[in-house]
Amino acid sequence: MKNQVKIATLPYLTLEYKKPIVYLNFNKSVLIDKKMLVEMLEVRNKLVCHEKHLLLTTYNAVVDFTKEARELAAASEFAQTSIAHAVVIKRLGQRLVTSNYKQIEKPHYPLEIFSERGKALKWLSGFIREMD
Repeated sequence: MKNQVKIATLPYLTLEYKKPIVYLNFNKSVLIDKKMLVEMLEVRNKLVCHEKHLLLTTYNAVVDFTKEARELAAASEFAQTSIAHAVVIKRLGQRLVTSNYKQIEKPHYPLEIFSERGKALKWLSGFIREMD
């Protein structure tokens, strides 16, 4: 089952689970509010059957989060199955938004920002031991 790929889509996001990584691809500009964030987590948890996993998010569009959504995303009781989160960003504006989130909200899991997917995957691979 390790090679099985599960895919789900929302209007602005594609989620792909290839154990142990969930790939989140934002393909549309969007402002994520608390309700949307909860929906994203519910879809993700269904994909991973509530198991611990790694995240790799790629922003192919400008995405921002409301204050309430940012606070919820950083809370330790939210996304308890997330081990680590790598974010791939090409645009400077999106990099600033994500850097501010990391510094201000201080998510409970390791979060790093990359400009290249390969480097993000290499960083995430260091967390595979924590999956057990």
